[in-house]
Amino acid sequence: MKCIIIDDEPLAVELIEDFVSKISFLELVASCSNGFEATEILEKQEVDLIFTDIEMPNFSGIDVIKIAYQ
Repeated sequence: MKCIIIDDEPLAVELIEDFVSKISFLELVASCSNGFEATEILEKQEVDLIFTDIEMPNFSGIDVIKIAYQ
């Protein structure tokens, strides 16, 4: 299962990356620190699972998903 992490807090990204690395069927496609970066990745790469922060500057995690999957 391909997944992406979207979070503006480096510690949260690190914790989720650690979690993902321990699950054999998860493949981390990218870790993004903002919505702009995430939408670029999601336009080019198909993912099955998104770990996202809801409260982020400029775009919330929900906004990123809405933009990417319009």
